[in-house]
Amino acid sequence: MKHYEIELNKKMEYQQYNDILEQSKQQIEAENNFKEIKYDLAESVAGGKAFNGKVGAFEKYRIFESNELQGFLEIFRSADLDYLKIYTSPINR
Repeated sequence: MKHYEIELNKKMEYQQYNDILEQSKQQIEAENNFKEIKYDLAESVAGGKAFNGKVGAFEKYRIFESNELQGFLEIFRSADLDYLKIYTSPINR
């Protein structure tokens, strides 16, 4: 699985965040030629998570392709939606 990362330092609306997340998932799927992808929530911190000097929410998903774990999708968004980081952590085989 190829590494993916996007980091934005700009104020956004919640719908923009959702759109960016969906676009990121589509790009991950396309770059890895995934056909049967599934995201399974592994960790969720609704608020109070500190990351790069910001406080906000964090989610971590397991990425499965054809029922085989490929890596993790990790998402941090600041509480006021002025910072977003989405990245993958591939499993080295």
